[in-house]
Amino acid sequence: MNNLSNKLVSIFIKNNIIDEKDKEIYIYGLNQGIIMIFNIITVIIIGIILNMLFLSLLFIITYIPIRVYAGGFHCRTQTKCYIFSVIMQICVLLLCKVHFLNETISILTISITGSIIGFLLSPVEDINKRLDDLEVKVYKKKARTNIIIIQFLTLLTLKYSEYSLIMALAICCSGLMLILGKIYNIIYTKKLIESKQ
Repeated sequence: MNNLSNKLVSIFIKNNIIDEKDKEIYIYGLNQGIIMIFNIITVIIIGIILNMLFLSLLFIITYIPIRVYAGGFHCRTQTKCYIFSVIMQICVLLLCKVHFLNETISILTISITGSIIGFLLSPVEDINKRLDDLEVKVYKKKARTNIIIIQFLTLLTLKYSEYSLIMALAICCSGLMLILGKIYNIIYTKKLIESKQ
């Protein structure tokens, strides 16, 4: 993907569309855009294969707003991140087919558990991208707001159990990523301290 971005940016520079000095910024931006498009296409393909396109899109639409601000575990490479995301997407969609999870009590348990974790732990910063005090405050507020909105939508759609379940799973997956992020940060910090001794 980096090669494609490099070629496109070189064409833009050659045609005086962008300045040479901004090359790295445009390469980074194009890479992120290509990755995003690739991920969206993957979500659509998984949804079509499992005959759950709407649920596949609904999961991503409700998961991302929480994840962006709540933070949590991040894979070290984009390839690992992609593979992890694909596995998570498939698992979530398959969980929607489990009959007892479509019961109101299960949906409420899943969404409330995820919401509590989100409220208590967010934001969990990436060890390589520390947040200052103001960022922590802003991210916490936005994460909690998004959790409340999606929790409300989950409750609103309870009679459409598949929709409410997928949103509950989005909240819960965000909570799981927060827990994994906390654990990873503790282990990483411990190893860092030990290596300095």
